[in-house]
Amino acid sequence: ANAMAHRLAEAVAGGDGVEVPVAPEANAVFARIPWDRLAPLQAWSHFWPWDPAQHLVRWMTSWATTPADVDAFVAGVAAIVGDHG
Repeated sequence: ANAMAHRLAEAVAGGDGVEVPVAPEANAVFARIPWDRLAPLQAWSHFWPWDPAQHLVRWMTSWATTPADVDAFVAGVAAIVGDHG
């Protein structure tokens, strides 16, 4: 789970419109996203807003998360956030 969180953080941080302000310490990734993309992202994949004032969301990985799962999630985030602006 922790390795997949690191994989996720590294992959989304390289994308347009997503910032990972701190490296994951466990299986949670805290990411800053364009807030107008929150609803479309949540409609596509369930996750929680973490700190709306700072536009932070929390994405979690588990022991069952695979590299393919991470890659698919990153692609979806890129497609939705890439529609921004």
